[in-house]
Amino acid sequence: MGHVSITGLRLRSVFHAPLFWLHAMPSYRAAERAAGALSVEAWQAGGVQYTLTFWESFAQMRAYVRSPVHAKAVRVFDKIATGETYGCAADTLPSRVEAQRVLAEKGRSYG
Repeated sequence: MGHVSITGLRLRSVFHAPLFWLHAMPSYRAAERAAGALSVEAWQAGGVQYTLTFWESFAQMRAYVRSPVHAKAVRVFDKIATGETYGCAADTLPSRVEAQRVLAEKGRSYG
């Protein structure tokens, strides 16, 4: 069984967009190359920047989360955005619509 991770970020201000993208793009590329990453998706809907990743295991997802590029992005998060995160064991990757629904219902708020 794999692990699904869903995040949704809302920028605090449009002026934070350059800093967001400065960190988001390297984090996305690192996720694509991370050991155990089976699927990495990102999209925008309703003013929210979403990510949906599917991993071979929880441990591999945690290794990516602790990677230097992701850790650097997390350090600026509170300054530029608010959001939710949700993760769970899964056999398949949910659709984007389903991921948005699950995040709205079960996501943990931060920022």
